[in-house]
Amino acid sequence: ILFNDAFSIFDLSDSEMPSQIKQLTINGGELTEEGFDRIHASYRKLETIDLSAVENTEISDEAFKGCYNLQTLVLPAQLTSIPYMAVADCKALQAITIPATIEEIDNSAFENCRSIRSIIFEGAAAPENGGANFAPAASTSALWRIGNWAFYNCHQLQHLTIPESVTEIGDAAFYGCTYLEDMALPSSMRKI
Repeated sequence: ILFNDAFSIFDLSDSEMPSQIKQLTINGGELTEEGFDRIHASYRKLETIDLSAVENTEISDEAFKGCYNLQTLVLPAQLTSIPYMAVADCKALQAITIPATIEEIDNSAFENCRSIRSIIFEGAAAPENGGANFAPAASTSALWRIGNWAFYNCHQLQHLTIPESVTEIGDAAFYGCTYLEDMALPSSMRKI
């Protein structure tokens, strides 16, 4: 299902909204709480959600929690934070790109995303010579904090490069990441 500015998910009545959608793309506008509620009504069947063109700077706590079959999630490009348990228990999610506008990943945001293999932070400095160490390049990422339990039980995650802008990583942020082989921490880190 594809929605654009003139025909958005939050304008649809319950009788018009398919109850078991698998793919959803919204091409503009702002998604309201009611819109997120309608998305969540299909949480067991959704496989793809693309909100890249949505104008939201915020999403609600637990916005996509429990979307068990969700394999692809594209977050709004202007999003400033990923709140508490926003993507928790999305057990089929395999990769996520964190927009450069994100300032904070809150507690338990990606908890139990067991299949996630790749986390890409837009605006992060590229690793030096393909290795796990940061090049001393400037980061355009706004991310400063990764919260407690943020990536708890992301079993399949193997490699991670944290943006140079991050100064704080919370308690047990990567606890249960049993296959994590290497993580590049920024020189800006003050608290972990």
